Amino acid sequence: MSARILVVDDEPNMREMLADVLGRAGHAACACASGEDALRLLESATFDGVVMDLKLPGISGAEALRALRRRADRIPVIMISAYGTVDTAVAALKDGAFDFLVKPFRNQDLLHAVQRGLEASGLLRLARDSRPGFDLGPGAPPLLGESPPMRDLFSQMQRLADTDVPVLVIGETGTGKELVARALHWSGGRRHGPWIAVNCAALPEALIESELFGHERGAFTGAHAAKLGRFEAGDGGTVFLDEIGELAPNAQAKLLRTLESGEVTRVGGVASRHVNARVIAATNVDLQSAVQTGRFRPDLYYRLAVVTLRLPPLRARLNDLEPLSHHFIRQFESKYGRELGPFAAETLAAMRAYTWPGNVRELMHAIERAVILADPRAVLPPAAERTGEGATAGETCAPGNAPTPTTCGAAIRPLKDAVRDAERDAVVAALRVTDGARAAAAELLDVSVKTLYNKIRELGIDLGLNVQ
Repeated sequence: MSARILVVDDEPNMREMLADVLGRAGHAACACASGEDALRLLESATFDGVVMDLKLPGISGAEALRALRRRADRIPVIMISAYGTVDTAVAALKDGAFDFLVKPFRNQDLLHAVQRGLEASGLLRLARDSRPGFDLGPGAPPLLGESPPMRDLFSQMQRLADTDVPVLVIGETGTGKELVARALHWSGGRRHGPWIAVNCAALPEALIESELFGHERGAFTGAHAAKLGRFEAGDGGTVFLDEIGELAPNAQAKLLRTLESGEVTRVGGVASRHVNARVIAATNVDLQSAVQTGRFRPDLYYRLAVVTLRLPPLRARLNDLEPLSHHFIRQFESKYGRELGPFAAETLAAMRAYTWPGNVRELMHAIERAVILADPRAVLPPAAERTGEGATAGETCAPGNAPTPTTCGAAIRPLKDAVRDAERDAVVAALRVTDGARAAAAELLDVSVKTLYNKIRELGIDLGLNVQ
């Protein structure tokens, strides 16, 4: 179970070492250098625990601890110090620290304190109980997510896994529609049957019917032998039809007949064969609009969409950004034999401000790029793709290079401005996704409604929405 830990220490070497130790233990660590930065990050992002030095520039660690306790009393805080005494330790524990470690300490002591803090707060138990045990099959990537939209999705999937009802999975490109389909198959009663995935958009129109339903010998030029179709191959298991909106009209008619009768007829054949395959379809296009324009059969649409699962875009589940990033970091560090240091606070803020149009797939490739270059800053897209000041058309920030005022002005803005803009973008995105409903937006952002109201006022947000 990966937890999100905020590391606060003004010494760069200690900060990097702590983040590295936590990362190697499977946690996602974010680091900053002051109590002020820590409190700002805790307002704009969700963390499961904090490791904080007692002696910090600006407000002290003790002051930051007291302020944190007033804002988020459930988060376990491990205080550390090179000047620890019994009195300072007792004072920190009275102020609400979960534990106090004196430098130098063993890595294992730190990990043990963090683990006990997480368990005491109930976060690990809550996450473990609420995360469904989906099996995606051998070699498949995990289906990750603990944000409210993903928890709702997982809850629906748990109820559907052991049924045979057709499911339509919709979502933007890169959101993980095939992973959801795989999870429904491998976690349900058909897990021992075949899993047949078909990309409808990749099939030549002349061969679609043959691929789906098979053909008899001599059915057409080149049909030298009979061929088993995907539905017959999927008998007893699941047939996943990806990009279903691209299916040709003739194939739509035959698919509807198969769904209604449970039978297939091979191209060039007359005998029908009974098949028992569950159908899960997916698309990133608006099938309802396709029905209205005559590009998709309405009767097939209603037959496929008995249950519809909607995958949220990554911009609507920003609390999953860090655990997803951490998973991909471990995956590509193992693949390429390289290590990627922790993300700086400004990098994390910029990642949360970015809209990720390619969703989780784009994040995965961005992490791969950063690991290959061994530069955490390389995870950010080129400046021309970000909303920043100072970059003109055609100018980009080369990954790993220091930005200049003329090419990447947004990258060298003061941290407090970058954090403020990241907060504003996150709030605006949540309000847009929820059509201005503040309670729903607060749930997406994992903050209280009161905090959201304060942020809207503080950041001067006016979307012109009908906000209730």
